[in-house]
Amino acid sequence: MDQTPDDESAVARGIAWYSVALTISSEMVVPGVIGIGLDRYFGTQNWCALVGFLLGIVVSMWHLLRLSIEGTKGMPGRHDDDLPTKRPTKPPPQGGETFDR
Repeated sequence: MDQTPDDESAVARGIAWYSVALTISSEMVVPGVIGIGLDRYFGTQNWCALVGFLLGIVVSMWHLLRLSIEGTKGMPGRHDDDLPTKRPTKPPPQGGETFDR
């Protein structure tokens, strides 16, 4: 029997959120730990670790942004036409012209 998203149990939703939290925290920590290993191997003074942790923060923030955009699709009050990823269908106005909406 097929289940719709409304039919998911609380345990299934909890496991899904646990998976997201584990993924995002791993994205933050793993590059820094790899950087620590590279610092020890090359004998540098924590530069690889710093770059790794900064890279991890950037990647995890990008992932959170992507998840939040995907999670709000179809919600009431959201206007996908207002997103900056869409290109205008008409060229920009010239002189005194205005867009008609």
